[in-house]
Amino acid sequence: MDISMSKKSKFVCLAMTALMTASIFISAGTSVYASEQDQTTSTSMTTPTVKQFSEQDVNNLANELAKNYPELSKEYLTEGIYKQLRGDYTLEPQGIMTRAGWQGVTVGQMGAAIDTAIAIGLGIGTGGLATAVGTFGKHEVQSAIRVAVAKFLGGKFLNSVILDFAMNLASPGTYIAQQWDKHDKVPNNGRINF
Repeated sequence: MDISMSKKSKFVCLAMTALMTASIFISAGTSVYASEQDQTTSTSMTTPTVKQFSEQDVNNLANELAKNYPELSKEYLTEGIYKQLRGDYTLEPQGIMTRAGWQGVTVGQMGAAIDTAIAIGLGIGTGGLATAVGTFGKHEVQSAIRVAVAKFLGGKFLNSVILDFAMNLASPGTYIAQQWDKHDKVPNNGRINF
């Protein structure tokens, strides 16, 4: 009887080990598949091709951003546009590095960066989202907003409620940055703390 129980327990142990091993391989395969799907989705979300921005387009976009973000200098906004046109999405605090600079960029800086990425992603220098929705359609504009936010804050933050509300604003970047600030490491401090 002990031999029979020993064989059964070995069999059960082997079966459990096989199941656990199989589940690890299956979940690893699923993760790779999901990762490939995310890359495919993010690539397809950038469907409006980025047009070349002329000096006038850059200047118009900087002027539009300056209206929405008066606390940021036009030079800072213009440099941010050129950086994003080159594919550089890093953010640096504006002006002289202060004690608070290490805490992250301001909500205004993040909002301006997101608005810039949306405008560049849609290829619009001016006119805002209302014009873009009429030109590209709601789905394309939503995709551009998702891609822009993912470049700075990651893709999991933006849910459909925030996205739908942001679509109705002249400056969706400000609203999205404010929502992030409410839930980051130091909530409601006016800075984006990762």
